[in-house]
Amino acid sequence: MEFTGERLVPKKLKVTDETYQEHMERYKFAAGLVGGMVVLDAACGAGYGTRMLSEKAASVIGIDISDEAIQYARQNYSASNLKFEAKDLRQIIFPDASFDAVVSFETIEHIENPELFLDEIRRVLKPGGLLILSTPNVETSCEGAAVHVPFHVKEFTLSEMMTLLNDFTDFSVYAQKMTYHRRLYKKVRLLSRYVPEWIRETILRRWAHKILTPHKIPVLLRIFIYEYAYKAALIPCVEKNAAIKPTFFVIKCCLKGAEIC
Repeated sequence: MEFTGERLVPKKLKVTDETYQEHMERYKFAAGLVGGMVVLDAACGAGYGTRMLSEKAASVIGIDISDEAIQYARQNYSASNLKFEAKDLRQIIFPDASFDAVVSFETIEHIENPELFLDEIRRVLKPGGLLILSTPNVETSCEGAAVHVPFHVKEFTLSEMMTLLNDFTDFSVYAQKMTYHRRLYKKVRLLSRYVPEWIRETILRRWAHKILTPHKIPVLLRIFIYEYAYKAALIPCVEKNAAIKPTFFVIKCCLKGAEIC
C-alpha cells in the first residue's frame, strides 16, 4: 500500500517525520481514554492506530471505505480483540448503540455529507458514549479558501464543528501543530540559539505535553517548544492570542444521555 498523502502508512515514513508524529500522538491520546471500552475506529486507514487502541480497549473494530486499506490492515496488524471491515461511513451498518466510543481522525473533511456521517456515529454510540475526532482548522490549513488539500471536500472552523456536534456535550478541545505570526517566529529563532540541543531532545520532548499548558508559560517560550521540541503535542485549546492558531483540532465529547465517558 503506497503512501499518497490521503492515508498514513507508517512503514513508508520515518518515525521523525512530522506527519507520522502527529498521527501517532492522536492515537496515543485516544488510547488513554478508551480503556475497557468497545470501540469503533471510523476511517481506520492502514490500521496502525486501531492496533494501538486495541492495547487498551476491550475490543476494537476498524472500518474504512477502501478495500485496499482494510486488506493492508488485516495483513499487518492483528490481535484477539481487533477486527477490520470495509464499510461506507455514511452507512456503517452496525446495530444501534453498539459502541462505548468512536474514534475518527482526519475524516470528516473527506466526506460529501458530513451530517450523514455524524448521524451514523450518533446511532451506533451508546447514550453518553465517547467521541474523539480530529480535523484541520480551515483558518490555518486553507488560509480562508474552501478547499486546500485535494482529498478534502470541506474543512471547518472550530465553531462550525461545534455546530455539527450539537447532540454532544462535555467538550474538551485540543490544539495540535500551531501556526503563528512571522514576527513571533523570528523571535523564536533567536531564542533557539541559546538552548542546547540536549535540552530540546530530552527535557522538552519528554515533558512537552505537561509543559504546553497555555496559562502556565509565556507565549514566546510556548512557541519555541512547538517549533523546536515537539510540534505534534496536543494541548488544551484555550489560547487567546490571535497570532497563534492550531493547524488541527482534536475534539473529545460525549453523546447526550447516560454517562459513559
